Amino acid sequence: MNVKSPLLLCLYFFAAVLAGCHHWPSPWDGQWTLDESKSHFAAPTLTITLTPEGMYHVDDGVIDYSFRCDGNPYPTTIGSGGFFSCTQTDPTTIVLKEKAVGPNPTNIRWELSTDGKTLTTIDRLIQIGGSTKDKQLVYARDPEVRNSDFRDSGSTGFSGRWIATRPFDFPSKTVVLILNYNAFHFEDQDWGQVSDSLIDEPPTPIRGANQRFGFSRSVRMPGLREIQTEDTCAGRVILRTTWKVSDDGRTLSEEFWVPEKPSQKNLLVYRKY
Repeated sequence: MNVKSPLLLCLYFFAAVLAGCHHWPSPWDGQWTLDESKSHFAAPTLTITLTPEGMYHVDDGVIDYSFRCDGNPYPTTIGSGGFFSCTQTDPTTIVLKEKAVGPNPTNIRWELSTDGKTLTTIDRLIQIGGSTKDKQLVYARDPEVRNSDFRDSGSTGFSGRWIATRPFDFPSKTVVLILNYNAFHFEDQDWGQVSDSLIDEPPTPIRGANQRFGFSRSVRMPGLREIQTEDTCAGRVILRTTWKVSDDGRTLSEEFWVPEKPSQKNLLVYRKY
């Protein structure tokens, strides 16, 4: 009878343990690229009001915050640790500095066109690898909103309801997903956002150099090819998302909505090339 040595048996044992711990790729794993032709994304809006006391109030449909353009810090989310400071350099330019999760502040510029009909925001974003990238978003005044509804609306003011002219400039062109047993990893390449969440566990913070304080994400998995995420800000649910991967593992869909408007859902479709 051929008797294996104790050392050889130990080697076999450890090899089996390592094989059992190896993460085999799931259909979720990899980099996904946005397919705009298959997607439906309603134009984001930005509502800016200016009080008689000089306080700006901004509402992007998900969160809202207030500040003065006096160079002093104002909280972006109450009690979270994030702050905005604002300086108006000329009648058509506002510069914002935001203290976010990363070590360096995020820089944002608002530029108003000379005729007051277009607002361009330019975010200087710190990428996951450490490089910087400008993300330019263009808005036009909502023609259905009366200028008299806003104190300084008209040809020279920032106040008003603004509608994005190119909606697909907002979402990231690529996302990275990894499902490792009960751990769900997500990367938004454009906005530099990262999250690592355990399925059916309490929310975990959303990270990233440009990420505002107070944001967390929780994950559920109703099926092998469906994942549901819920984003909160300072404990309030602000976004619900259902992710689905196709049977052939080549298509990823992201359907998302704000809790207050469950019938108004956006759909982004990604492909793995």
